[in-house]
Amino acid sequence: MVVPIASNFVYWYCVTPKLSSKNYMNPTPTNDTSNTLTLWHQHFKDILTTFERYAAKIYAFEDEEDVHQARVALRTITTLTGFLKSSPHKDIDPKLLNQAHLQSRQILKALGKIRDFDVMVGHVDKINAGSFQLHTLVQALRLERKIARIELVLHLPKHLNKSFFKLWQTFLESYLPLHVQHLKTKRHFKKLHKKFDKRYLNYLTQRDINGTTHPRTFEALHEVRLVTKNLRYAYTYLDFALHQADAKTIKTKVKSYKLIQEELGLMNDYTNLRAKVHQMLEDYPYLINRDTLGFQDKVNKKLKKSLKKIKLPKLKSINHISG
Repeated sequence: MVVPIASNFVYWYCVTPKLSSKNYMNPTPTNDTSNTLTLWHQHFKDILTTFERYAAKIYAFEDEEDVHQARVALRTITTLTGFLKSSPHKDIDPKLLNQAHLQSRQILKALGKIRDFDVMVGHVDKINAGSFQLHTLVQALRLERKIARIELVLHLPKHLNKSFFKLWQTFLESYLPLHVQHLKTKRHFKKLHKKFDKRYLNYLTQRDINGTTHPRTFEALHEVRLVTKNLRYAYTYLDFALHQADAKTIKTKVKSYKLIQEELGLMNDYTNLRAKVHQMLEDYPYLINRDTLGFQDKVNKKLKKSLKKIKLPKLKSINHISG
């Protein structure tokens, strides 16, 4: 079942009359502010156009990459809105920004469930490598994914629709200039760095006290993964806002955070698969046999091995940039 998205961001962007600077609710910007605003505006426009291109194909479920790339675009959008939300000002009504941010996150979360199923189905074959007969388990997993896809088709249009793109059009033309004018980019980067340092130190503490595979250590590592993803996206997609940082340094930082994220991402994939297999064996007792139990044990060992192999760089070697 294919449900077309009843909107077109490019259409709205091209045909809606642009508001003049006197309608922006802010003073005439300086050249620097104007240049920065142009970059922010173009960045949002490009990412939203990319998102729309993939979103138009997600209901067909012909290519798993469509859902993945739609989520990448949305995570980029929420990274940008997160920065704008970090600099509240008495002259700014945050209602429209908050609504656009929330709706984007709701779509991101809905697509995340489908993406998790796609990744889990792929990992079953990789981890199993022919060791066990898992046809019935995989069949049940694919059936659950099919149900999740049907639910997505039924419920996602409540958030991803014509109004969503019109909301963004209104925000970009009427509210973005004032948000950019009062944006404190440096301050938000510093907040992200402090959050990373705090979570990283907590992970090291939990690891030293409880060991590598303890639930508290595991949870602390998961928190490091999330803030690392935020930093990676921030440096990747907000490089234009880091006027004092050279391109080479930014590229190095992106590479560092990407390596950390990839290492912790595999751990997260194994965790999701372990939880799903456990849930399925509880919900569908007919699946329980020597092969499925053997596979469950193999996933547990994979996760423990992954946790023990994780070697994050020393905190002092992660030289943050304050843009």
